[in-house]
Amino acid sequence: MIRRLFTPGSARAALQAVRGPAETVRSVWRSMEALGPPRVEFDRPVDRRYFVLARRLWFALDAIDRVGVTVCDPRTGRLGFPASRAGRLVMLSWKVGEPDVGHWHEPPPEVERRRPLDEDGPWDASGGEGGG
Repeated sequence: MIRRLFTPGSARAALQAVRGPAETVRSVWRSMEALGPPRVEFDRPVDRRYFVLARRLWFALDAIDRVGVTVCDPRTGRLGFPASRAGRLVMLSWKVGEPDVGHWHEPPPEVERRRPLDEDGPWDASGGEGGG
């Protein structure tokens, strides 16, 4: 459910609140992949650290969700900031390791086709700068 629409400026401001949790999501996700069984095996125990990591993951995901941002890919730490471009829903995009929100993409399945962010739009500001 989309609760907030961002503009490039408001997405950059929100990035300050979600950068740390996104880094946690990426790190914890990769650790969980390494600890978890490669496939479901009901008779094989799961390392207790997996459940500690799962709790850390949940808290990080919750922190991102509270800001109104979507986790597009937990493995890379790619986030989507819902936005309106020329009247249609798109996602401003950032991923762990990038200096700033610098791309946008159409909603799934076009997530992999990130385009460079053009500051002048056509970005619709309704609900962007102060929405939430």
